[in-house]
Amino acid sequence: MKVDYADNCDFQSWIDLLELVKESFPGLDLKEYKNVLHQSILNQEALIAKNDKGELVGELIFSRKNCELAFLAIHPRHRKKGIATNLIQHMFDLFPKGTNLKVITYREGDVKGIAARKLYQSIGFIEGKFITVFNYPCQELNYII
Repeated sequence: MKVDYADNCDFQSWIDLLELVKESFPGLDLKEYKNVLHQSILNQEALIAKNDKGELVGELIFSRKNCELAFLAIHPRHRKKGIATNLIQHMFDLFPKGTNLKVITYREGDVKGIAARKLYQSIGFIEGKFITVFNYPCQELNYII
């Protein structure tokens, strides 16, 4: 598996993967998301993971300005293979030591968030404040690099 910055030629593959997992992201507005993705690619804030066949199997958007992991998705057939951890570790390397990064995910007890919370907590993210995003109860998790 190879992790690299996404570029414009990865755009459609990225959207194809998003279509497979979009139910996991309440409030997702595809038109707005595409604009964010274009900007993230331009800013080099979009990472992709490709398997040995060159297929896109994971995608991550982060914000340097907000010190945030903003989006993470792994192809359903390629989960539990370390792809998400690899993408996150690669993102960590792009921030200075001491940076406090956050990710917004589902609250404890929400069935939709069991796998995500387990992943983030296994990496070392700790629970932060409760928030609501797109009228859905969420929680910030934090990690200091």
